Amino acid sequence: MSSARSDACDKYDDAYFETQNLLLIVLEEPNGSIRHQITHVRKAEEADGWIVTVKRIRPSKLQTADMAALEVQAGKVITPQDAITIQIEDE
Repeated sequence: MSSARSDACDKYDDAYFETQNLLLIVLEEPNGSIRHQITHVRKAEEADGWIVTVKRIRPSKLQTADMAALEVQAGKVITPQDAITIQIEDE
């Protein structure tokens, strides 16, 4: 498991998952300075699922490879059975 995923999961214990769901989005980027922001989470019109839109915020110079993890605390709204589509938008 990558460090980004491991660090994100360490914040939650078994009690959290008894009543909540968590969507963890792991992105591999060419630079550790690239940041991400979730801009929309919406129900997909054509299927039982969700569309999550992530804005990529790039620095002026790219230098190193890195991974990032984003968390969507989904409560009971997004379930493990739902289809999830991730859309990446560049700033």
